[in-house]
This record gives sequence, structure tokens and C-alpha cells, in this order.
Amino acid sequence: MELLAAIAMFLVAIPLHYSEQLTPFLHIGDPDSLLGLERHGVERLFLLLPITYLGFLFGMKAGLTGSGLALAIMLPSALLNAQYRADALVEVGGVVAAGAVINVGFERLRRERERRSLVAEQLRMSEERYREIFENAHDAIWLQDMQGRITMANRACAEITGYAPEELVGMRARDLLSGGSLNKAQQIRRRLLAGETVDEPYEQEVLKKDGTRAL
Repeated sequence: MELLAAIAMFLVAIPLHYSEQLTPFLHIGDPDSLLGLERHGVERLFLLLPITYLGFLFGMKAGLTGSGLALAIMLPSALLNAQYRADALVEVGGVVAAGAVINVGFERLRRERERRSLVAEQLRMSEERYREIFENAHDAIWLQDMQGRITMANRACAEITGYAPEELVGMRARDLLSGGSLNKAQQIRRRLLAGETVDEPYEQEVLKKDGTRAL
């Protein structure tokens, strides 16, 4: 359907472009004007429309093909019928060049959309892999905000602490740590906020829901 619409636009442009050479019943009012525009302006508009339409829907190759069709429509008239051949050829080149520029712009937009779509897909896959690793880890892992409230906890954390996952979300992380472990966690936090790198592993003692402790 879209291709047929583009073909129809070209078919409309042909009688407009060759109105003086075709039968008189194809003239629309004053042959020098149409809809308040000069006839040559209308011709160029009707030739640019399908070029733009093809490039937008089908890509740069289709748009350039449309530019080639516009050239084939305009060039014979410019060479054979124009009173001022040089000016007519400049007009032909202007239409073809404008169509090419428009299609290059569409192609850049299309590539940018594809790049963003690829980045979004890669991010989604990375998040899925991270979530899978997070959920299936054997160690207890939780995430907390800057106020120390737990925002996410894995299954191992729920099993070790005895809390259901939905109970852990919103809890204060300090309520899951013994005194010594809390001090250690606060030291690590201060170092991280200061921009230091913490490479050495350390163990934390976790307080379970029943009051017992686990490493």
C-alpha cells in the first residue's frame, strides 16, 4: 500500500510537469500557478514528496531510487523543452540534491534509533544476567539505599535470615548485623564514599529472625 501511494505521487507529478505538452484538459486553472504557488514550485513539491516518503518508510536506497525516478521525469523536459536550459538543469539538480539530503538525514535517524535499540537490548540482557546471578547466588546478598534501607534481597539471604523476601525489603540493613559486623560495614561504607577501593574479602555475622546468628 505504501509503495502504491508513492507511485501515485509520481503519477500526479508527471502531468503537472508536462502539462503544457499534454492535452488541454489536464490544465488546472492558470498554468502558471496552482493553489497560490507557482507551477514550478508545485512540480518540485510533488516530486519531493514521494522521494521523502520512500526514504522515510523503506530506507535510503528506496529514497535514492525515488530521486532517480524524479530525475528521469524532470530531465527530458529540462533538456528538450526548457527555454532556459541551464536554469532548468539547476532546478533538476536542486530537487535531486534536496531528496538526497533528506534521505541521508532519515538514514542517520534510523541508524541512531537502531543504535539506541541495540544499547537498550544489551542493557536489558545484562540486567537479566545480573538478576539471574543475584537470585541464584549461594551467599546472602542484599542491596540497600543511602539511608540503609534494603531495596532488594536474594533467595539465599531469605533462607539464611529466616525472613521472607518481601519482609526484607524496607528493613534497615543494620538490623541484620551484629555489633562487630555493623562497625565493619560502617567502616567499609565510609571508605567507599571517600572513593577508596575495597578489595580485601571479609565476613559478616548476620542476625536471623529467631535471634540466632549466622555467618
